[in-house]
Amino acid sequence: MESKTKNIYEAVVVISKRASQVLHDRLVEKMMRESTEEEFGVLDEIPEKDPVAHLEKPSSVAVEEFLNGELNWNKPEDEEDV
Repeated sequence: MESKTKNIYEAVVVISKRASQVLHDRLVEKMMRESTEEEFGVLDEIPEKDPVAHLEKPSSVAVEEFLNGELNWNKPEDEEDV
């Protein structure tokens, strides 16, 4: 982590915000999928296993993205040297 940022607290905030984004995206996707199923009223549906059960935790996804350098962030200018 030290190679990505010199401030560990900054890294924690970035990872935390990304984990929240991942979770939000998953919830929106689930809600859209459920509303589509209700809208079309599929009767011959085969009960499928919970697709969320096999997903990585949002925090694990965020840490992995951070360590792989896949996240970009900017500090607001007014907070730089507080």
